[in-house]
Amino acid sequence: MPGDKPPIVDLDQLGADRVKMSLETVDPGERDSKLRIAEADARVARLKDLGQVLFAGLCLLGLGAYCMLILRAQGTSADDKKWAQTVLAAMVSGFIGYLFGKKSGG
Repeated sequence: MPGDKPPIVDLDQLGADRVKMSLETVDPGERDSKLRIAEADARVARLKDLGQVLFAGLCLLGLGAYCMLILRAQGTSADDKKWAQTVLAAMVSGFIGYLFGKKSGG
């Protein structure tokens, strides 16, 4: 019936002790300002995360290159080569664990 009014809902029957409702008016300019601030904060957080990932990647790349240099050098001792192999193995296992150990979905 298109002309019928929607039914009236009594909030006391919904369990008002478990339901909290509030109503407030918001100035559109204030709402837009808060939205712009939230977008800027999110952008800064993404840039910070990207910077951290790039820095960590560069550090790992440098450490890996240094270990490879030690392994390929002729004058390094056996202990130094063993140390370099251990570090490279830890880096590779950490990378594999990062790739395949992530939980998907949440």
